[in-house]
Amino acid sequence: MFRLILRRLIGVVLGALFLLGAAWLARQVRPDGYLNPGIAFGLVLPPPLLLTLVPLFLLWLFWLSWQQKGRGVWGFQLILSGGLANLGERMIFGGVYDFFSLPLIPAFNLADLAISLGCFWLLVVLFYDRSQSSS
Repeated sequence: MFRLILRRLIGVVLGALFLLGAAWLARQVRPDGYLNPGIAFGLVLPPPLLLTLVPLFLLWLFWLSWQQKGRGVWGFQLILSGGLANLGERMIFGGVYDFFSLPLIPAFNLADLAISLGCFWLLVVLFYDRSQSSS
């Protein structure tokens, strides 16, 4: 059990480090990005509340992922890696550097993309498992 937790934790940390490195590279390549001091969709929370709630939420997600077996683990790992990368960037730079901008979509970064893909993956697994159990 300890090895499983350690393996998942190492995967999350390595994913977060990759995303932080990509954010640093994006700052070098595209310095005209937007430093987002808030959370998703530009919502702003006071920094003490933000730096308290986000780590607690990430710990809760890690606990959920530890109990998850099978395909759902990948979704949790993407969400945790993206959340940890955004938290690290927020603690280092005072905000998250959003450098992708598409029409009709708020600006985002690779960590946000990882979080969104993780949520999408969990939904796919949830609906697939439900369709298999009802068959």
